[in-house]
Amino acid sequence: MIRFCFDEYYRKGDNFVFKISDDNRSRPIIYFWITKAAVLGYKNVEIIGANDSSIIDGRFVYVSEMHWELPDWCKKSEEDPLLRPAQPILDALKERRAIILISYAQEGRTHFKQEEEDEISVFDKLEDLSEELDLLPDQLWFVTGNLDAKKELELWKQARKIIEPSFILRTCEISTFGIGRIANECYYNSRGLAHMTTGGFAFEGQKCISWKETKISLVERKFTAPRLGEVGKLPDPKFNYGCLSRNFRFHRWWALERLYREGILEKGLVSFPKVTAYELSLVFREPIPADLVDLVESLPRFIDVEWITTSPNNFNAQNIAAVTLPPDQLNRDCAFELVNETSYDGTTLVTEKTIKALYGRGAFAVNGPQGVIEYLNSLGVETWSNYFDESYDQVEDEIELSGQSKRFGILMDSIIPIISDDSRVRKLCKSLASQRDRNFKWLIEAEKPWDRLISELEGAVSDL
Repeated sequence: MIRFCFDEYYRKGDNFVFKISDDNRSRPIIYFWITKAAVLGYKNVEIIGANDSSIIDGRFVYVSEMHWELPDWCKKSEEDPLLRPAQPILDALKERRAIILISYAQEGRTHFKQEEEDEISVFDKLEDLSEELDLLPDQLWFVTGNLDAKKELELWKQARKIIEPSFILRTCEISTFGIGRIANECYYNSRGLAHMTTGGFAFEGQKCISWKETKISLVERKFTAPRLGEVGKLPDPKFNYGCLSRNFRFHRWWALERLYREGILEKGLVSFPKVTAYELSLVFREPIPADLVDLVESLPRFIDVEWITTSPNNFNAQNIAAVTLPPDQLNRDCAFELVNETSYDGTTLVTEKTIKALYGRGAFAVNGPQGVIEYLNSLGVETWSNYFDESYDQVEDEIELSGQSKRFGILMDSIIPIISDDSRVRKLCKSLASQRDRNFKWLIEAEKPWDRLISELEGAVSDL
C-alpha cells in the first residue's frame, strides 16, 4: 500500500474532495486524472491530505498534476517554483520520508527543444525545485505522457552539461489504467465516476491559470457496452463507423472533410463542433470552397451531448462524463471507429480517446501521432494489420496548414474501402468478436504501465 498526499483532501462515504492550496493556485496544477487514478487505485493507494496526522512521522508520496500549459508557464516563470508544498510536507521531505510525484501523464507536449535551449524548460524547473528543497534525486519524480521524453532529456543534459539530473524521469501514460479501471468498476461492480469541479479555474484576466477544487463520487452506473461473449450475438451495427470530435483540430477537420468528400458521412455516427470563422481561416486561408459550404453549415453534429465550451469552467459534470466514458451509441451501434486523437504531430501521445475505443464492437484506426498502434501492440493489444494497412502508424510526418499530410492520406486510403462498404464492414466486425473480447479483457484486467509505476514508487518510498 502506498500513500498519495494531496494539498487538501477529505472523504465522506463515496464522495472524495481534493483542493489545491492557495499557494499553488497560481501554478499550472490540475487535479483531474491523478485524482481518478488515486480513487480507482483503492486496492493499493491510500489517499491523505497535507493536514492528515499520519504525515507527521509516516512515509508518503506528495502528488501534483500539471495541465497543458506547463511548458509555456515554465518559460515565463523564472523565479517561481513549480510547487510550494505545505510545511508538514517540507518537514517530511527534509527528514527523507517523502517523495514528490509531478504527473504530466495525460499530456504529450515537448519538454525541451534544441532550438529553444536558451529558454527555461520543464527540466530546468524540476532541477531548480530539487535544489530549492534540497531533495535527493530519488525524492523527485516527473512522469510524462510524452513517450519520447527520454530523448529530450538527453538533449537537455548535453545542452546544460549535466551528467545526471536531480530528478527521476518516467514516461508513462495514465489512460490505459484510468479507462481500464473505470471499465472494470462499471463492468463488475455497476458503478462509475461522477467527476466535477466547484469554483472553476483560477484566472488571470482571460487566461486560465489553475484548478481550485475537484469532487469525485462513485455512483451507480450500468455497463452499456457489449459484454464479453456478447458481440457475436448482437444484431448488425446500425452504422458502418463512428468518429467522435468534441472540439476542433486540423487533423479532425481533415477526417470530417474526407468522409464528406467520399460521400460516406451519413454512413457513420459522426460528431463535430460548430467551426468558428477564425478556425475556418486557418484551414482554408481563403473563402470556404463552394463544395464544402453545405458541410460547414451542417455543423455542429452531436452523437450524445453537446460539448459545452461557453462557460469559463467548461469542465462541468456533463463534459466530464463524456471524457471518461464513450457514448453508448459508439459502443454498440458502430462496426468500426476512426479515433481522432488529441494531437497529430510532435511527440507520441496516447490518451483516453484511443483507449476508450476498446469498449467498441470492432476494429479501430487512429488519426493521431506516429507510434500509437506500435505502443498498443507493445502492451498486448491486438490490432488489425491482417485486415487493413496499419503502416500509417510508422510514417514520420508533421501537420501542414496548407493541406493534408502523407500519414493521414495512407490512413484514410486504408480504411475508406472498408467503412464505405456496408456488407464488408459488418462482416469484419462480426469476424473480430473474439479478438475484441481479448482486447477488452486486457483493458479491464491486465496490469498497466501505471500499475508498474505505482509499484516502483512504493519500493522507492520503502527505501527512503
